[in-house]
Amino acid sequence: MSIVAIESKNSSRIVRMPGNPVQRLARWFADPLAELLVAQQLGDVVVSNLGASEMWQLFHPTHIERVLVRNAANYTKDTHGYRAMRLALGDGLLTSQGESWKRQRRIANPAFHRNAIEAMGRSMVECAEDLATDWAQSDGTERDVAHDMMAVTLRIAGRTFFSVDVHGGEAERIGMATANLVRQFLFHMSFPFPRPEYLPTPGNYAFWQAKRTLDADVYRMLRERRALSESEQPHDLMSLFLGTRDEETGQAMTDEQLRDELVTMLVAGHETTANALAWTLHLLAEHPVELARVQAELDQVLGGRAPTAADVRALPLLGRAIDESIRLYPPAWLHARRTQVDDSFDGVTIPAGAIVILPQYAVHRDERWWSDPESFDPDRFSPERSEGRPRFAYFPFSGGQRKCIGDRFAQMEAVLVLATLLQQVNLRSVPGREVSAEAGVTLRPRSGIWQVLSAREPIHHDLPRRD
Repeated sequence: MSIVAIESKNSSRIVRMPGNPVQRLARWFADPLAELLVAQQLGDVVVSNLGASEMWQLFHPTHIERVLVRNAANYTKDTHGYRAMRLALGDGLLTSQGESWKRQRRIANPAFHRNAIEAMGRSMVECAEDLATDWAQSDGTERDVAHDMMAVTLRIAGRTFFSVDVHGGEAERIGMATANLVRQFLFHMSFPFPRPEYLPTPGNYAFWQAKRTLDADVYRMLRERRALSESEQPHDLMSLFLGTRDEETGQAMTDEQLRDELVTMLVAGHETTANALAWTLHLLAEHPVELARVQAELDQVLGGRAPTAADVRALPLLGRAIDESIRLYPPAWLHARRTQVDDSFDGVTIPAGAIVILPQYAVHRDERWWSDPESFDPDRFSPERSEGRPRFAYFPFSGGQRKCIGDRFAQMEAVLVLATLLQQVNLRSVPGREVSAEAGVTLRPRSGIWQVLSAREPIHHDLPRRD
């Protein structure tokens, strides 16, 4: 296998991936993560011809900043993957574009103000406390913690978005509908060309049935919520969305817009956070010294009490462990955009209509920005070791105007859930249970993450040293 043009890794000249389009597609669909790492070694700008269009992969932080910030208007979400997502999610903040997106973002911003989301912290902790009790009672048995993270984040989403406790049969129905939506738009995304979604196939039938289930639940809750007086409204995302207005026009969201935003938050929000939590549990179990340091911090700061939103900043070791987990296993493992017109920068011209890939998974492993990048080293996020690192060497929540609106919500949720669990439970990996990443809509553990869980009591001691 020969490379068309071999360039210096530090050069911004274009490198083309080897092989014909069929070979490249086969390699991509077989293992996209490995293919990204191969491309990263070739150069900062790597192009693959996929037949009808070209895929431009950008690996340098300044080029990523160009796409997400400096010339973001030229890079749209008019890609095959986002079109597949729109089938399920509609035109929520994740998938909408242009003036429609700007208007929705203006309306949604107040709902994600720090005070608004911190008020939801208690619900997050209560859901995590129930799981911690369940874990402690299953002392010494093997559990798939990735499955449990999906369940707890779905329950948190139900409580904080809709003020409903999603458990039992209701959780099963909503969980299955959500999983079917994700599975089917992943199926549509896995082909290099659009597939008709209205063909009477079993997959399409499951997709539309799942969409009808979620739509019925969301529209029912919206009707019930609109019937309440202002004083009767609970403090949740639905009420915050219902109560906000566009600061420029004074308009509120329609029910269809509310549906799109709430389903987007439900599907995308709980899936990504669940994966971040699961990978963090995996890495801490594999690195017992780091786990001991985090638990000692929890014991010192919390002393066995339940955490609150006010404690998040007082737990820097836990925060760094989460950041490092997301560096190694970013739930959103790449972003895709399409150019509207030619864009020239740093000696490169990307043509109009090209697909542009910004691969967090590979950039987060670049040795230029990360020493020993495959190792789990939370302290690399300490202030002194972060100094001088390029802004977009780490971009798990995207960046610029399109940065994820729920990033602070997700970060707070991750800290509060793990602080609750790790105070009460010890983790141990199960020997022989292989853990590997599956690059789907998000970066999931392929066969779950199995661990042996045992109850613990808070211990007051000094932080263990990392020798």
